[in-house]
Amino acid sequence: SLLYSGNQTIANEEKVHFAMLQVNSPKNVLVISGGENRLLQEILKYENARIDYLEPDEKLYETGNAVFKTITSDRINYIDQFAIPFIKTNEKSYDVILLNAGNPHTIVQSTFLSVEFLGKIAEHLNEDGIFMTYIDVNYNYLSDAERALTSIIFNSISQYFKYVRLVPGENLYFLASNVPTHQNFVDLLKEKKLYNEFVNEYYIDDALLNQKAKTLIHSIDEDAGLNSYFHPNALRATLKIWNEKTGKNYLLLVFVTLLLAIAYFKLDRSSVSVFVAGFTGASVQT
Repeated sequence: SLLYSGNQTIANEEKVHFAMLQVNSPKNVLVISGGENRLLQEILKYENARIDYLEPDEKLYETGNAVFKTITSDRINYIDQFAIPFIKTNEKSYDVILLNAGNPHTIVQSTFLSVEFLGKIAEHLNEDGIFMTYIDVNYNYLSDAERALTSIIFNSISQYFKYVRLVPGENLYFLASNVPTHQNFVDLLKEKKLYNEFVNEYYIDDALLNQKAKTLIHSIDEDAGLNSYFHPNALRATLKIWNEKTGKNYLLLVFVTLLLAIAYFKLDRSSVSVFVAGFTGASVQT
C-alpha cells in the first residue's frame, strides 16, 4: 500500500534489491511513495545511487516524517509532489524506478498502475533501466480475483516493456525492463558484495523462485484486459478480492473512493470527469 509500513525488514530489502541488483552501477533512482527510513537506507547501500523520493500525498509525507526519522543525506532529494504531473513534466531519466503503490484500493492508487502512467514511467527509464512494483496476493493459490488483478497489471506493464518477470517474495513483484533481466539473485549478490539481513545467499532460493515464477506466468490471463484512467480494472479486481475476504459490497467502497478522489483533486473538473467515467465502468462490469 501507499501507507508507511514500519520496520518490515524483509519486504523493504526485497522492494529495493530485486530491482537494484539488476543494474550494474545504478546512479539515478526514482522512488514513488513508500520511501520510509529503512527502504531508503537499503538504496544507499549502492554507493553511486542518488535518490529522487517522490511522495504524492503531502499528508502521508508529513506523517512519515513524524513517525520515522528522516535520513539526512545529500544523495536524497525529497519531492512532495503528486506523481502524475511530476512524471509528465520531469525530463530526467532513471536507472531504476520503484513504484510502491501496492494493491490499488482507491481510484487515485489505480492511476499509478494505469497504462497511461506506466507509459510515462517507461519514457523516464534509461535504455537498460529497471522498473519494479508489487501487489499483495496469495500467489501460492490465486483466487479468481487475485488472478485477474495479477493478469491486469502484468498485461498493462507488458504494453511498454519487452521483459516482465514475476518474483514471489513477501509480495508478488513485477520486474520490468526492455533488456533481459538476470535470473539468479544469488550470483548478483555475490558480485556486488552487499550485506543484507534477509536478501542474501542463505535466504534466496533462485531455483524455487524461478519455479514459482513459471507457474505464475502460466496463470496469466491475456484476456483479462488493461488498467487505465477510464477503465480502472485493477481497482475493480482489488475490490473483488476485498469482497471475497469480507463478504461486503465492494461497490460501496468504489463510491467512497470516488468521493475521496474528488476531494483529493479539490474538485478539479477534468479530474472529476476522468474518475466519474472510471467509477461508471467499474460499477457496471461486475
